[in-house]
Amino acid sequence: MAQGEGDKAEAWWRAWWEEDYSWDGLAAKQIVGGGTLQDYWRAEEGALLPAPGGKARFTRFHLPFVWADGAPTGKADWSGEKIAAFRAEIQARLAAARETEVDYLGQVEGADGRAQFAGVIFPAGIFAGSPTTQATTQEGEADSRPIFHIQAQRAWFAGGANWRGARFGPGARFESASFAGLALFESASFGPGARFNNASFAGDAWFQSASFAGDAWFHSASFAGVAGFESASFAGDAMFDSASFANVAWFDGSSFAGNAGFYSASFAGDARFDSAVFGGDARFQGEGAQMQGEGASDLLPIARRAFPSIDAQAAVFFGSADFSNRDILAPSSFKQVVFLGLAAFHGSRLHQGVSFQGADFDAALAPEQAEIKGAIRVRFDKAVERLHQVERMRRQLKGEPAIELKPWRREFEKKRAERAKKFRKQSEDERSQRYEEVESAFRTLKLAMEENRDRVMEGHFFQRELMARRKRRDALVPLWERVFSDFYRASSSFGASVILPLWWLAAMSVAFALLYWVWAGGAMQFDPGLFDALRYSASRMFPFGAFGGEPSSYGAGFARFLADGDGLHRLLLGFCATVQSTMAIALLFLFALAVRRRFQIS
Repeated sequence: MAQGEGDKAEAWWRAWWEEDYSWDGLAAKQIVGGGTLQDYWRAEEGALLPAPGGKARFTRFHLPFVWADGAPTGKADWSGEKIAAFRAEIQARLAAARETEVDYLGQVEGADGRAQFAGVIFPAGIFAGSPTTQATTQEGEADSRPIFHIQAQRAWFAGGANWRGARFGPGARFESASFAGLALFESASFGPGARFNNASFAGDAWFQSASFAGDAWFHSASFAGVAGFESASFAGDAMFDSASFANVAWFDGSSFAGNAGFYSASFAGDARFDSAVFGGDARFQGEGAQMQGEGASDLLPIARRAFPSIDAQAAVFFGSADFSNRDILAPSSFKQVVFLGLAAFHGSRLHQGVSFQGADFDAALAPEQAEIKGAIRVRFDKAVERLHQVERMRRQLKGEPAIELKPWRREFEKKRAERAKKFRKQSEDERSQRYEEVESAFRTLKLAMEENRDRVMEGHFFQRELMARRKRRDALVPLWERVFSDFYRASSSFGASVILPLWWLAAMSVAFALLYWVWAGGAMQFDPGLFDALRYSASRMFPFGAFGGEPSSYGAGFARFLADGDGLHRLLLGFCATVQSTMAIALLFLFALAVRRRFQIS
């Protein structure tokens, strides 16, 4: 079975001991800008606590709850004055860290005075209340909240931590930190380079409405409870690659201005991305073999490949969205999703309840066009406004002047136009390669819908597969194939439309009737009847029922047109009638094919 929470805690403590946060161990840990962790905690040297046997000494901040031999240290039972003194010193060091000069990229200017909490073991109650008073900041003004410059790698937060509304400076580090209870970062803001790699959240982790002004790293983070990132904003890349979500992963309404990485992330609970906006590429690829049967000996490889369910209703993907090698095991929703880039589901198995109703994939067929038209324009505009809000957040945290929507959008549209222009300037081979990728993506979705016996969506993706293939200009797609593809699309929307073949049959009947009528009355001067021409035209398309009949069954003028004339006249008339009959048979076939798909006829 997958590693339990008790096993994870044991592994965490084993790594903590191996890294050695004793007093002597602190001397070996360098700080950026000079000095060591021992120098940072020098004031504690007179009050070190010895381990049994006197082999190691610890500050009260790095004192574990139990010794290496399992004997309790008594720290877990601290209360009253000890907890108050611990909290006061931590808050004093957080306050002192505000004087450190850290640039927007996380580089320390001068001495590194950040709060060096690496390896600190925080007893319960230290962060029970919010550590800061939130300052009211008007939009467009620099964020006036006090900044926390914190380095808390391999720290343990017993009883959780409340950082609601806190403002963290660039390069905040919680790598390999462990939150034993509720971790509350609601409405917190982070400068660029926030790192939670390998962090463990034993309880719920709430990051609702949190703001990340640059890249945010959650690589291999572990969430045992709910991972709540609802309405969070990421101005840079958001990396959750190899993260583990044991409960619901909640990203509804989140905005990702950069790339979003969930490669090989494990989802044991539902994944929710409703109304999320992805400004860059979104990588959800899984890994491992497909689950066979109902049982499994190891849940983690399955979770790294499968979604129990995923809801991304009304989400907008500006870049590519790669869900390859991901099995969706339960009904899920991609309804009303807008895919402006390539959507790939290669190697994935989709539950029959996965819905793509109202989803739009067509932008991938036209990378040479930057302008978005049609029904998705409203959703596109709203998504652009969301990305603009992320940019305003980034500027506010950085202390830069706000930028209004119109000038920012002009720059945004300009970049899209430049990408489209760059694509148009590519060689035919390069463009064909791109269209081949699009064709392959739609073929994969078509086959998935075929396996699920969803004929309507199968036809929908088959249309787009052929449209992408039609745009290729390589040796595998010759001219004659493109010509027939154009006919197939015009006559029946690639076999998906029931109405188009009927419309073309009616139009062809009238067109050939007019041809026969003009031919008989003009060239032959037989004074034909128009209704006779219509009946004859219909008989070439439906040679049964009431439309047939011998030439003598028509009016005198049209009967002479059919029976008289020289050999060339009869040859041409027979040729036209044969062409009409052949086209009618093709259209009737396309009509029957569309009916079969629409009504799921096997």
